[in-house]
Amino acid sequence: MGWGAALFFWAVTLAVTWTIPDTNKEQPLLWLLLLLLLVPLAGAAASAEVGLGFTTPGSPWPARTYRWLMGSVLLLGGFLRLYNLGELPNPIDPDSAQNGFTSMILSGELLQRGEFKAVLDRWALGNEAAFLYLQGLFQRVLGVGPASLRLPGALAGLATIYALYRLGAELFSRRLGLMAAAMLAVSPWHIYLSRLPKRPILTPLFMALALLF
Repeated sequence: MGWGAALFFWAVTLAVTWTIPDTNKEQPLLWLLLLLLLVPLAGAAASAEVGLGFTTPGSPWPARTYRWLMGSVLLLGGFLRLYNLGELPNPIDPDSAQNGFTSMILSGELLQRGEFKAVLDRWALGNEAAFLYLQGLFQRVLGVGPASLRLPGALAGLATIYALYRLGAELFSRRLGLMAAAMLAVSPWHIYLSRLPKRPILTPLFMALALLF
């Protein structure tokens, strides 16, 4: 019952985000829905551990098992977010290209003149600038190109998987956190947005960290 409920609500969440009209899938409200559903609703699965034969009362998995399993989840999540990052998805859309141009300007001002802007007043319509600074610094180090432009988002997506594991472990159990992290690791929309050079990918990461700490 617990596993079924968790998977059902996860599937409903994906179906809702998949069928929303228009292409603006990176709204924070959708991420809030996904994050809030993944952890608490997956909690129902914890109550079914004994009944499904995964464990017996008083015999949780050893810590080493969780480390190996979580490492495997991160490897899978990393592969899905980093493989052929410079080519997929293709091509770079106009908004992403603007981000790349703006991030180079911002990083140049920061490194050359020490100027820092928390919110942009001239570019990007007043959007917050943290992600653009990350993009600019990565491009300065790795060179200008699609891969370096997308890498900050991919790493943020990977960090979100681990943050969600910690959140689930803190609120419920390590096993529940592992389930939630595994679900997020293979979530189609999280994979897709992790590979886009756009700032909304930071939203689920900081939401998870805010709930954790």
